[in-house]
Amino acid sequence: MEHHTPENMQQDIDFLVGLESDFVQFMLLTPLPVTALYQRHQRLGWIKEDLPFEEWHGQKLLNYRHPAFSEAEPESWINRAFTQDYHRNSSSMYRVAETSLRGFEWLAAIPERDACLQARLEQFEAQAREYCLMLPAIARFAVNDLERSRALALNERALRLFGRMPAEQAMVLAVIALVGRWQLHLNLFGDQMQPKTIVTHYRNSHQVLRWLPRPSSHSVQKVLSQLPAAAALLAPFFHHW
Repeated sequence: MEHHTPENMQQDIDFLVGLESDFVQFMLLTPLPVTALYQRHQRLGWIKEDLPFEEWHGQKLLNYRHPAFSEAEPESWINRAFTQDYHRNSSSMYRVAETSLRGFEWLAAIPERDACLQARLEQFEAQAREYCLMLPAIARFAVNDLERSRALALNERALRLFGRMPAEQAMVLAVIALVGRWQLHLNLFGDQMQPKTIVTHYRNSHQVLRWLPRPSSHSVQKVLSQLPAAAALLAPFFHHW
Protein backbone atom coordinates (compact mmCIF):
# COMPACT_ATOMS: atom_id res chain seq x y z
CA MET A 1 0.00 0.00 0.00
CA GLU A 2 1.01 3.66 -0.16
CA HIS A 3 2.42 3.76 3.38
CA HIS A 4 4.65 0.72 2.90
CA THR A 5 8.42 0.99 2.60
CA PRO A 6 11.20 -1.61 2.50
CA GLU A 7 11.71 -0.82 6.18
CA ASN A 8 8.16 -1.54 7.44
CA MET A 9 6.90 -4.13 4.94
CA GLN A 10 8.34 -7.13 6.79
CA GLN A 11 6.51 -6.11 9.97
CA ASP A 12 3.13 -6.46 8.23
CA ILE A 13 4.12 -9.79 6.67
CA ASP A 14 5.19 -11.14 10.06
CA PHE A 15 1.85 -10.06 11.53
CA LEU A 16 -0.18 -11.79 8.81
CA VAL A 17 1.88 -14.98 9.01
CA GLY A 18 1.60 -14.91 12.80
CA LEU A 19 -2.21 -15.13 12.59
CA GLU A 20 -1.80 -18.75 11.42
CA SER A 21 -4.97 -18.55 9.35
CA ASP A 22 -5.96 -21.49 7.15
CA PHE A 23 -5.69 -19.31 4.05
CA VAL A 24 -3.85 -16.06 3.45
CA GLN A 25 -3.62 -13.93 0.32
CA PHE A 26 -0.98 -11.28 -0.27
CA MET A 27 -1.86 -8.74 -2.96
CA LEU A 28 -0.52 -5.51 -4.41
CA LEU A 29 -2.81 -2.53 -3.99
CA THR A 30 -4.29 -1.99 -7.46
CA PRO A 31 -6.37 1.13 -8.16
CA LEU A 32 -9.03 0.26 -10.75
CA PRO A 33 -10.78 2.64 -13.15
CA VAL A 34 -13.82 4.67 -11.96
CA THR A 35 -12.84 4.19 -8.29
CA ALA A 36 -11.94 7.13 -6.08
CA LEU A 37 -8.49 5.63 -5.48
CA TYR A 38 -7.83 5.40 -9.20
CA GLN A 39 -8.97 8.97 -9.78
CA ARG A 40 -6.73 10.20 -6.98
CA HIS A 41 -3.70 8.36 -8.36
CA GLN A 42 -4.51 9.63 -11.83
CA ARG A 43 -4.61 13.24 -10.62
CA LEU A 44 -1.22 12.72 -9.00
CA GLY A 45 0.15 11.31 -12.25
CA TRP A 46 1.00 7.96 -10.67
CA ILE A 47 -1.03 5.57 -12.86
CA LYS A 48 1.06 3.62 -15.36
CA GLU A 49 -0.99 4.33 -18.46
CA ASP A 50 1.31 2.18 -20.60
CA LEU A 51 0.87 -0.98 -18.46
CA PRO A 52 -1.44 -3.48 -20.26
CA PHE A 53 -4.68 -4.24 -18.44
CA GLU A 54 -3.85 -7.97 -18.32
CA GLU A 55 -1.04 -7.05 -15.89
CA TRP A 56 -3.45 -5.33 -13.47
CA HIS A 57 -3.91 -8.43 -11.30
CA GLY A 58 -1.98 -7.46 -8.19
CA GLN A 59 0.46 -10.36 -8.13
CA LYS A 60 3.48 -9.05 -10.00
CA LEU A 61 3.53 -5.40 -11.03
CA LEU A 62 2.12 -2.27 -9.44
CA ASN A 63 -0.08 -0.34 -11.85
CA TYR A 64 1.05 2.92 -10.28
CA ARG A 65 4.40 4.46 -9.44
CA HIS A 66 5.19 3.82 -5.79
CA PRO A 67 7.53 6.35 -4.17
CA ALA A 68 9.38 3.73 -2.09
CA PHE A 69 9.73 0.72 -4.41
CA SER A 70 11.42 0.13 -7.73
CA GLU A 71 9.72 -1.62 -10.66
CA ALA A 72 10.89 -5.15 -9.76
CA GLU A 73 10.59 -5.02 -5.97
CA PRO A 74 6.82 -5.67 -5.52
CA GLU A 75 6.99 -9.14 -7.09
CA SER A 76 9.94 -10.13 -4.89
CA TRP A 77 8.05 -9.01 -1.77
CA ILE A 78 4.95 -11.00 -2.82
CA ASN A 79 7.03 -14.15 -3.38
CA ARG A 80 8.85 -13.65 -0.09
CA ALA A 81 5.58 -13.29 1.82
CA PHE A 82 3.98 -16.43 0.36
CA THR A 83 7.17 -18.45 0.88
CA GLN A 84 7.46 -17.36 4.51
CA ASP A 85 3.83 -18.26 5.20
CA TYR A 86 4.15 -21.65 3.50
CA HIS A 87 7.35 -22.66 5.27
CA ARG A 88 6.27 -21.46 8.71
CA ASN A 89 2.57 -22.46 8.74
CA SER A 90 2.70 -25.42 6.30
CA SER A 91 0.27 -26.00 3.43
CA SER A 92 -3.27 -24.65 3.55
CA MET A 93 -4.70 -28.18 3.24
CA TYR A 94 -2.83 -29.21 6.39
CA ARG A 95 -4.22 -26.15 8.18
CA VAL A 96 -7.79 -26.89 7.08
CA ALA A 97 -7.48 -30.46 8.33
CA GLU A 98 -6.04 -29.29 11.66
CA THR A 99 -8.76 -26.65 12.13
CA SER A 100 -11.52 -29.18 11.42
CA LEU A 101 -10.08 -31.78 13.78
CA ARG A 102 -9.52 -29.22 16.52
CA GLY A 103 -13.09 -27.97 16.12
CA PHE A 104 -14.40 -31.52 16.45
CA GLU A 105 -12.33 -32.18 19.59
CA TRP A 106 -13.46 -28.93 21.19
CA LEU A 107 -17.16 -29.55 20.58
CA ALA A 108 -16.93 -33.22 21.52
CA ALA A 109 -15.59 -32.19 24.94
CA ILE A 110 -18.79 -30.25 25.71
CA PRO A 111 -20.98 -32.61 27.81
CA GLU A 112 -24.32 -31.03 26.96
CA ARG A 113 -24.82 -29.79 23.40
CA ASP A 114 -27.91 -28.18 21.97
CA ALA A 115 -29.13 -28.96 18.45
CA CYS A 116 -26.96 -26.23 16.93
CA LEU A 117 -23.75 -27.42 18.57
CA GLN A 118 -24.58 -31.03 17.72
CA ALA A 119 -25.00 -30.09 14.06
CA ARG A 120 -21.67 -28.26 14.13
CA LEU A 121 -20.02 -31.28 15.77
CA GLU A 122 -21.28 -33.56 13.01
CA GLN A 123 -20.13 -31.08 10.38
CA PHE A 124 -16.64 -30.88 11.86
CA GLU A 125 -16.46 -34.67 12.09
CA ALA A 126 -17.35 -35.07 8.41
CA GLN A 127 -14.83 -32.41 7.40
CA ALA A 128 -12.08 -33.81 9.60
CA ARG A 129 -12.61 -37.37 8.33
CA GLU A 130 -12.39 -36.17 4.74
CA TYR A 131 -9.52 -33.68 5.06
CA CYS A 132 -7.38 -35.93 7.24
CA LEU A 133 -7.23 -38.50 4.43
CA MET A 134 -4.73 -36.15 2.78
CA LEU A 135 -2.34 -36.08 5.75
CA PRO A 136 -0.20 -39.11 4.71
CA ALA A 137 0.32 -37.51 1.29
CA ILE A 138 1.13 -34.15 2.89
CA ALA A 139 3.69 -35.85 5.15
CA ARG A 140 5.24 -37.69 2.23
CA PHE A 141 5.58 -34.63 0.02
CA ALA A 142 6.03 -32.05 2.80
CA VAL A 143 7.65 -28.69 2.10
CA ASN A 144 9.97 -29.14 5.11
CA ASP A 145 10.52 -31.27 8.21
CA LEU A 146 8.18 -29.06 10.23
CA GLU A 147 5.22 -29.80 7.97
CA ARG A 148 6.12 -33.48 7.86
CA SER A 149 6.14 -33.82 11.65
CA ARG A 150 2.90 -31.81 11.94
CA ALA A 151 1.12 -33.95 9.36
CA LEU A 152 2.25 -37.21 10.94
CA ALA A 153 1.18 -36.08 14.41
CA LEU A 154 -2.21 -34.88 13.19
CA ASN A 155 -2.73 -38.12 11.29
CA GLU A 156 -2.15 -40.07 14.52
CA ARG A 157 -4.73 -37.91 16.32
CA ALA A 158 -7.25 -38.57 13.56
CA LEU A 159 -6.63 -42.33 13.67
CA ARG A 160 -7.16 -42.40 17.45
CA LEU A 161 -10.43 -40.49 17.12
CA PHE A 162 -11.98 -42.06 14.02
CA GLY A 163 -9.95 -45.05 12.94
CA ARG A 164 -9.85 -45.64 9.19
CA MET A 165 -12.16 -47.86 7.15
CA PRO A 166 -10.74 -49.95 4.25
CA ALA A 167 -12.42 -47.63 1.73
CA GLU A 168 -10.81 -44.62 3.42
CA GLN A 169 -7.40 -46.33 3.37
CA ALA A 170 -7.84 -46.90 -0.34
CA MET A 171 -8.53 -43.20 -0.77
CA VAL A 172 -5.35 -42.39 1.17
CA LEU A 173 -3.33 -44.52 -1.26
CA ALA A 174 -5.11 -42.94 -4.22
CA VAL A 175 -4.28 -39.44 -2.97
CA ILE A 176 -0.60 -40.39 -2.54
CA ALA A 177 -0.56 -41.79 -6.08
CA LEU A 178 -2.16 -38.65 -7.55
CA VAL A 179 0.21 -36.34 -5.72
CA GLY A 180 3.15 -38.47 -6.84
CA ARG A 181 1.96 -38.21 -10.43
CA TRP A 182 1.68 -34.43 -10.12
CA GLN A 183 5.14 -34.24 -8.53
CA LEU A 184 6.56 -36.13 -11.50
CA HIS A 185 4.81 -33.70 -13.84
CA LEU A 186 6.38 -30.77 -11.97
CA ASN A 187 9.84 -32.30 -12.18
CA LEU A 188 9.53 -32.91 -15.91
CA PHE A 189 7.54 -29.92 -17.16
CA GLY A 190 7.38 -27.36 -14.33
CA ASP A 191 4.23 -25.81 -12.90
CA GLN A 192 3.12 -23.81 -15.93
CA MET A 193 -0.26 -24.98 -17.19
CA GLN A 194 -2.00 -23.56 -20.24
CA PRO A 195 -5.56 -24.77 -20.88
CA LYS A 196 -6.26 -25.89 -24.42
CA THR A 197 -8.17 -23.50 -26.64
CA ILE A 198 -11.75 -24.62 -27.22
CA VAL A 199 -13.15 -23.94 -30.70
CA THR A 200 -16.83 -24.69 -31.27
CA HIS A 201 -18.15 -25.22 -34.81
CA TYR A 202 -21.94 -25.11 -35.12
CA ARG A 203 -23.69 -27.27 -37.68
CA ASN A 204 -25.18 -25.43 -40.66
CA SER A 205 -23.64 -22.15 -39.53
CA HIS A 206 -22.76 -21.37 -43.16
CA GLN A 207 -26.44 -21.65 -44.06
CA VAL A 208 -27.39 -19.20 -41.31
CA LEU A 209 -24.86 -16.69 -42.58
CA ARG A 210 -26.26 -17.06 -46.08
CA TRP A 211 -29.67 -15.79 -44.91
CA LEU A 212 -28.28 -12.70 -43.17
CA PRO A 213 -28.93 -9.47 -45.09
CA ARG A 214 -25.94 -8.19 -46.99
CA PRO A 215 -25.18 -4.50 -46.35
CA SER A 216 -25.47 -2.35 -49.46
CA SER A 217 -22.78 0.14 -50.39
CA HIS A 218 -25.22 2.94 -49.54
CA SER A 219 -25.81 1.62 -45.99
CA VAL A 220 -22.07 1.19 -45.46
CA GLN A 221 -21.43 4.79 -46.54
CA LYS A 222 -24.21 5.97 -44.23
CA VAL A 223 -22.68 4.20 -41.24
CA LEU A 224 -19.22 5.55 -42.03
CA SER A 225 -20.59 9.08 -42.31
CA GLN A 226 -22.06 8.82 -38.81
CA LEU A 227 -18.86 7.59 -37.15
CA PRO A 228 -17.39 11.06 -36.40
CA ALA A 229 -20.57 12.15 -34.63
CA ALA A 230 -20.71 8.92 -32.62
CA ALA A 231 -17.05 9.28 -31.65
CA ALA A 232 -17.63 12.84 -30.48
CA LEU A 233 -20.61 11.72 -28.42
CA LEU A 234 -18.67 8.92 -26.71
CA ALA A 235 -15.41 10.82 -26.23
CA PRO A 236 -16.27 12.13 -22.71
CA PHE A 237 -16.97 8.61 -21.50
CA PHE A 238 -13.68 7.27 -22.81
CA HIS A 239 -11.87 10.26 -21.34
CA HIS A 240 -13.45 9.58 -17.94
CA TRP A 241 -12.43 5.89 -18.18
